[in-house]
Amino acid sequence: KINVLSIGDQKSFLSKIYTNDEFNFLQSSIKNINHNSILKQQLIVLNEIESLPETLITSLHDYLNKGGDLAIIPSKNISISSYNKLYTKLGIGRILKKNTDSLKITSVNYKHPIFKNVFEKQVSNFQYPSTASSYTSSLKNSSSILSFENNTPFVSQVNLPKATLFWIAAPLQKSNSNFTNSPLIVPLFYNMGKQSLQL
Repeated sequence: KINVLSIGDQKSFLSKIYTNDEFNFLQSSIKNINHNSILKQQLIVLNEIESLPETLITSLHDYLNKGGDLAIIPSKNISISSYNKLYTKLGIGRILKKNTDSLKITSVNYKHPIFKNVFEKQVSNFQYPSTASSYTSSLKNSSSILSFENNTPFVSQVNLPKATLFWIAAPLQKSNSNFTNSPLIVPLFYNMGKQSLQL
């Protein structure tokens, strides 16, 4: 089974995707993280945390250097500087600013490994999910998995020397986005989990 740890919001859609027939799924609040368990995970999801403590940044840096994957879902009001401490430490670029424009998620990178074999054909008329606010970033070694209507990335994959980081550019809570109702949510997070198991 694949070990997945979600840190942050515990009322989340993730437990429906990381079911116990294939995953060992744990949830932890930011206060109760067991730092020793971090290195045992294959995928960690930072789920809508406002500010990243230094101790967590250090633990995540070690974890990524040892080959664990990380997915980051920001909260509505993140401390951009605390997130950028992690990004600077990893050398992957930075988060630039918060946008309060409502944006539709309109394009799927069908060639991306995350969506390989997910679609029988390219769909052009699906109901576009949208976000009320999102974050603009400038990331190195990244590819877009899903993009907004203005061509900026909604979900990016950043390749690190031994690991993969996924950045979701907007909070997924229902008051900000209807993406968790979209058919894309399950293959996206399920395949992040599946890919994290290094064969």
